[in-house]
This record gives sequence, structure tokens and C-alpha cells, in this order.
Amino acid sequence: MQVEHYNSICKGIGLNRLYDGVDSFEVRAWRQFSVFGMATDEEIYSLRLIDSTVNLTFYRVYCTQNNDENFRTWNAFTDAKIDSFVAVSKTFPKKIADSIDLRSLWNLKTQSALSIPDSIGFLDGTTTSLELASRSKYKLIRHHEAIAYYERTGIKDIADYMDAHDKLIALFQSNRVYVR
Repeated sequence: MQVEHYNSICKGIGLNRLYDGVDSFEVRAWRQFSVFGMATDEEIYSLRLIDSTVNLTFYRVYCTQNNDENFRTWNAFTDAKIDSFVAVSKTFPKKIADSIDLRSLWNLKTQSALSIPDSIGFLDGTTTSLELASRSKYKLIRHHEAIAYYERTGIKDIADYMDAHDKLIALFQSNRVYVR
């Protein structure tokens, strides 16, 4: 369902689906804010390797709720309603991404692959993901309220995921590729 949601957002803003593969390598860090289980706004941090350069693009997507008579059957996660979005993009020499071990991202585990007791759960909050694609591979690594799960479980794989996600976003922030 998360891949469907991301594909819906990408279609709405004219962005390619990573699920279909890419020419070189691309990673997208997603932050999805949710209230009462309904998706609201999205942030997408896209790092794309192109030859000897890296293209950083930040998207802030403002979603809206469906207010027509079909609201009871509308699924905000698979049929995103986009009100508007802004994007900022800059290209840099590839070396600016050297602080991130991009190959190691493939080894990160998604939350559903971890042994988390069923008694631990959170309805609202932030869902973050790393979406990775190359010519021949695709992977989605999704965590809901990662810090809260880490605080309750102490699972190292969650800390590794948070560290990688945070490093990627810090790369954008340190190079001023974002919108407040």
C-alpha cells in the first residue's frame, strides 16, 4: 500500500516512479505526516547520481482531503489529493555525497521485517521511508514513528535506519536544498 501511495504522489507532481527502475541510482527519503491515520503533507528528498554529479531535489507536497460525496470510500494512502507542491533542485559534484555510504542503504531493514511485539503500536505520527532504485533493483524501507519504536525496543536496526535517513536529510539541509 505504501508503494501505491508514493506512486500516486509521484504521478500527481510529475515525478518518475522508482519502482520502475532508474538509469543510475536514486534514493528518496520520504516524510509523511499523519493525523488520525489520514495522510496530510509529504516531504521528499531525492538524491540522484548522474555520471560525476549528484542532483538533490526537495519536494514539499501539500495534500488535501477529499470533500466530495465519495469520502467514505476514498483511501488517502492510495489516491493522494494534491493541493500544491514546491520543489528546489541543485546539482553538485558527486563528492558531496561521500559522507553517506549509499551502498549500505540496501542493507537496512524495514520495520515490518523486525521482531517488534504486537503490544507496541502507534496510530498517529510521522512515517519515514527510504526508497532506493537502480537499473535492476528496487527497495522500500519504511518505518512508522521510528524513534518511538526504538525507545520502546532498543532494536539496533531501527537506530541504523534513523541514522541513514537523518544523514541523507542533513546533506540537503547543509547544502540549502529545502523549503521551510
